[in-house]
Amino acid sequence: MNKKVTTEIREVMKTMQEKGLSLAAIGIKLNLSASTVSYHLNEEQRTKQIERSKKNEKPRKRKEYNKNYQAKRYKTDPEFRERIKKANRENQRRKNGK
Repeated sequence: MNKKVTTEIREVMKTMQEKGLSLAAIGIKLNLSASTVSYHLNEEQRTKQIERSKKNEKPRKRKEYNKNYQAKRYKTDPEFRERIKKANRENQRRKNGK
């Protein structure tokens, strides 16, 4: 049932609701779940959900953390340094076609 609900589909939902169809009946006709129909017909609920998801977004720090961790480990761990150097040489060979 993963289907993008466009503005046109929302308008169809509204007209069906005005005609007295239940959320389940609208969902069946449009091949959507009743909860999806309810979500799209309730503007206030949709707005709250969008705001909530924006508020809960977390900055992605993992990449920065990994860079710092690898740089620190590269300086302190000779085995790790050799593995990185070896991997870089192999990548260069593949890149150059050797």
